[in-house]
Amino acid sequence: MTVAYASFQTVNGVPYNKTDLRATQTFYLETEENVWVHRKPLNIDVRGDVAIILYVVDFANRNPTTSEMTTGRANWTEVFVRDGGTWKALTDHGTNVPGNE
Repeated sequence: MTVAYASFQTVNGVPYNKTDLRATQTFYLETEENVWVHRKPLNIDVRGDVAIILYVVDFANRNPTTSEMTTGRANWTEVFVRDGGTWKALTDHGTNVPGNE
């Protein structure tokens, strides 16, 4: 089990509750600092009250303990729904592009 999952309940592969979610956020806040993030939209598809956005994210992070820099690229998808005239995020997902970490 990696440090990232040390405080998660072992029966679940993803954060299961607020305690697990806070543990995940704390882990990432303690182990990396965003230096810069650039998002380039590839496609925005609006179909009625649903919008799907595909984009590429280039990023650089710094380890606050060692100052080591890491850069990478990820493909990202976000889905929004319009609720009473207001767009609200429904879900998102990102995957690192191999060879660009």
